[in-house]
Amino acid sequence: MTHGSQWVQGDHSIFIQNGCPALALSSDWLIEHLDTHRITHSSEDNPDIVEPGKCVEIAEALTELITELDA
Repeated sequence: MTHGSQWVQGDHSIFIQNGCPALALSSDWLIEHLDTHRITHSSEDNPDIVEPGKCVEIAEALTELITELDA
């Protein structure tokens, strides 16, 4: 995990603005290709392209991170 620059235009910002803690997650690939990729927030961004195993992996990693931060 690395810390990136502040990303106030992300979807998580509405939670923060309303006093709810939020965490923005991304990838180096997305940040590097933000201006050229065609998937995020487009008609190609749909559940059919989601890899369920990756969702489980992310959920487990986030659970571990939040548990460690809470300790």
